[in-house]
Parts: sequence; structure tokens; C-alpha cells
Amino acid sequence: NNFTQALPILQEFGLPACFFVTVNRIGKNGYMGWQELHRLNLSGMTVGSHGLNHEILTGLSDAELEKEFKRSKDVLEKQLKKAVDYFSVPRGFYDARVVAAAQKAGYRKIFVSRGGASFGDFCIPRVAVKGNWSLARFEAAISGKTPWQEDFLEKLKDMIKCGVGPENYNRLRSVFLKRP
Repeated sequence: NNFTQALPILQEFGLPACFFVTVNRIGKNGYMGWQELHRLNLSGMTVGSHGLNHEILTGLSDAELEKEFKRSKDVLEKQLKKAVDYFSVPRGFYDARVVAAAQKAGYRKIFVSRGGASFGDFCIPRVAVKGNWSLARFEAAISGKTPWQEDFLEKLKDMIKCGVGPENYNRLRSVFLKRP
């Protein structure tokens, strides 16, 4: 996992990283607890928000959107005693309203999946590292290279997201991944 496997490797090579956490999952089975997050923080890593509940942000009301951004930021800052400046958008759905809410909540940058609208340097594209990648695939990713097959599949996924919308995409994703 991120704490027991990724952190020691990052430290060995002196590499910084940002770990995005869903606040209401902290300490639950399969997720880091506050003790691990404090240790990440103390080791020079950045802890950012992935929201309160990993919600698709474009489907939320303005009040719910504000709560996802502000409450997750407030809880992390209070517990870690450090500013939380970065947010990673769950499932990759964002628009101008989401960007404005993130800025209003005080985030300096948000990290987004490929595709979607562009909002200048406030939105940073991220790469989701997969557990089945070889070392060569990982090296290609950090060099900014994507195999054509993956690039094709990502574009296809973006088209499906646009075609079916956030809620239906989430349902399809859950069925294919066999998750509730």
C-alpha cells in the first residue's frame, strides 16, 4: 500500500509525493489512519484532499460541493496542523463550477484525470499508477509516455464518460470492477 510500500521507496530515492486521502475513509479497513498520515507529513510528503466521501463533484449541489471541499480541507488541516493546498478530483468529472468552488475553498491547485475542460495552471493532470505496471511502464509514465493501447482506452473512457454522464459512468464502473 502507499504507506508500507510506496513511502519507503520514495524516501530511499529522495522523491517527494502527494498522497490524496478521502477524509471519511481515514482509519477504515484498507485505508491509512491518522498515525500514518502524520508520519507521511513528518517525512516531507504532501497530504492532499480527495474529498469527504469520494463523490462525483459535478453532480453535487452548490452547498454539497462547498462541504466536500471546505470540510475535507478543514479536517485535514486541523489534524495535520499544516495547510492543505491540493485536491484530487474523484472520478475525473469537473467543470467551471467545480473549479470555482475549489478556488473559493482555498485550494492552490487541483489534480485532474486526463480529458475534460482546461482551466489554466490551476488544474494539474495526474497519472494514476496501476498495481500491475512493470518497472518499464512506470518509467515510461514518469517520462510522460503512454503506450498507444492505454492512450486509446483512456480516450474511449473519456468518450463513455461524456456520453453516459457521471452517475451512469459510476454505475458501469462499479459493475465492471465488481464494487458496490
